[in-house]
Amino acid sequence: RRDPRLDRHRFGAAGGREIPAEKGNAYRIVALGESTTFGITLEQEQRPWPELLEQLIRERLKPGRPVEVINAGVPGYRLDQNLHRFPTEILPLKPDMVISYHGINGFAALREAVPVALGASPPAYQERPVRLLADVEYRLKLIRFQHRLLPKPAPRPATLADPLATTYAQLYRQLIRIAQTNHIRLVLANFSMAANEQSAPAIVEFFQVGHPQAPWQIQANRAPSVLVQQLAAQEPEVCFADTHPGLDGEHDKFIDLVHFAPAGERQLAENIFNALRPALEADLLRL
Repeated sequence: RRDPRLDRHRFGAAGGREIPAEKGNAYRIVALGESTTFGITLEQEQRPWPELLEQLIRERLKPGRPVEVINAGVPGYRLDQNLHRFPTEILPLKPDMVISYHGINGFAALREAVPVALGASPPAYQERPVRLLADVEYRLKLIRFQHRLLPKPAPRPATLADPLATTYAQLYRQLIRIAQTNHIRLVLANFSMAANEQSAPAIVEFFQVGHPQAPWQIQANRAPSVLVQQLAAQEPEVCFADTHPGLDGEHDKFIDLVHFAPAGERQLAENIFNALRPALEADLLRL
């Protein structure tokens, strides 16, 4: 007798349901990304944005067929690693739509388009007989370390590549080809962060404690935002989701530079829903 567990995948849907291999009449959306999709939650009741997106679709569109949003985010993964998962993990789910929300983990693939800050290890904490003295000493070391990581006020080199000519663009084009070959509606979302180039220096410095390269990462985030929007414009069947409104640079909606507080999860779900609504209405009304 066949083990029924073989007919189920390990991904989660809204409410923690298991996903059956046979989807029946369900419209399946796979949310592909990193820890910002998987959901780094601090409160038991906090829900990641794919779960909230499914709720919005059901409440606002009231589709006549089941809709499942499958959370396929993996902490620490980059776009290239998620691409490798398609043959064995993503395509067997038979998705109707794939949403790509990738960001900070893949910024190194943009080195041709953005000056890269060379990384270094933060200073080690050294115990002292007086704890307060140790804390003050470590804070001073950390400030000096962070100061060395700040981008130098030099003009951008003339040899910087167009984002569309980067390794990152090649990965996105591979994702587009996979979606086209398998008749999957693809959504490319830009990446939102707690601070951007309009943020006050004090805000950037605050997030630099957990992300020492925050100034460079903020600068680097411009390139993928331009990239995914231009790629979507070149491919009529690819949707672009602008996640920035009410979210990018709204530091109170984040728990660190990139991970969301509950308000951030809700805002991201709202932004993606608003971008997808026309395509979802067309797809869900088709059958």
